[in-house]
Amino acid sequence: MRKECLLGEIEDALETLYETVEYDMYEVEINEFDNSVLAVTGIRILVPELKVSLRQGDVCVFDPDEEEYVPDFSVSIVYEQDETDPKTFLYWEQDGFQVTLFNFFHKDLISMDALSKMKCIIEIDANISDN
Repeated sequence: MRKECLLGEIEDALETLYETVEYDMYEVEINEFDNSVLAVTGIRILVPELKVSLRQGDVCVFDPDEEEYVPDFSVSIVYEQDETDPKTFLYWEQDGFQVTLFNFFHKDLISMDALSKMKCIIEIDANISDN
């Protein structure tokens, strides 16, 4: 499944998808924190103009009382455009897609306004749910 929109509209587009589409989740080990993993969605957002792709995820920490990993905070994750392996990311931070890209490209190279007007493509291998 593919859907096009502007980067400035991506959160609204994804919210609709999350309600109607089933998608995979991937668990990725991260070395920045002890006892934590990154749970990454199977939804990729391609930004052809920047030659990157994005995914959303949650940093999950191990809860000894529940004996499982539980979400601690959400992140946006940047990948090379053609990278499909959720484990091979370039950068992630605790913010939305636009701010994450703005920071990744060092603020000087691109404005928030220009980012919001960039075309992006949402890709997902999914089954439409019955909900």
